[in-house]
Amino acid sequence: MVDPVGARISCGCSDEIVQAINTVVRGLAPDVRRRFNTIALQYLARYGVDGLYQRLNNRTVADILADYNPADDVKPIASGDVDGVRYMLYEAPPTDSRSERTDEVEDA
Repeated sequence: MVDPVGARISCGCSDEIVQAINTVVRGLAPDVRRRFNTIALQYLARYGVDGLYQRLNNRTVADILADYNPADDVKPIASGDVDGVRYMLYEAPPTDSRSERTDEVEDA
């Protein structure tokens, strides 16, 4: 049996990172899953999907847990509970300059 903490997050592009994370976390113990999900949500809030991909792709769960510094956590700008559902709202992550270019034409 493979150690789930040694499992590697791996995917081909940032569009697939959430699916890759979901696949790996299913095999984690509940306490490790909570810690890992907290880290993934913090990276997502701070860096967006592309930043999440850059920081987690091709890394093991153990490496991600070891390298994370909770002092850098992003604080929510609002949080609460609506009809039994908890939520936290964060500032928008910085925009990626690549996603802003809509009319770019490549030189031939």
